[in-house]
Amino acid sequence: MTELYLDTGLAKVGAVAAHIDQLLLPADKGGDAVGKLLLFAHHQKVLDALAAHLEAKGTLYVRVDGCVPVDMRQVQCDRFQRDPQIQVALLSINAAGVGLTLTAASLVVFAALALCGSH
Repeated sequence: MTELYLDTGLAKVGAVAAHIDQLLLPADKGGDAVGKLLLFAHHQKVLDALAAHLEAKGTLYVRVDGCVPVDMRQVQCDRFQRDPQIQVALLSINAAGVGLTLTAASLVVFAALALCGSH
């Protein structure tokens, strides 16, 4: 069941990427220009795919997931909060779900949620 859930998350990456592009595109180019946003996903492979998309577009972002040591998570969040060039915080639901301050964002997007009871 977990593998099928991962597959559905990966299947959504293209649509999520297109949505993010629209949100970040300046208004004078037909976009929504929301400013900074939080982009949450559950599976590492979904986070990796979204990171690859952001990098291909040249979008600056920070990432907080289970691979980021706990003491470095706040450092990443502080970079997001303070650096106007960083538009996206790419976040694991488990690693960044509580205890981090990310008030610089004006929008939250949940790309792929966790299956109830899965870890």
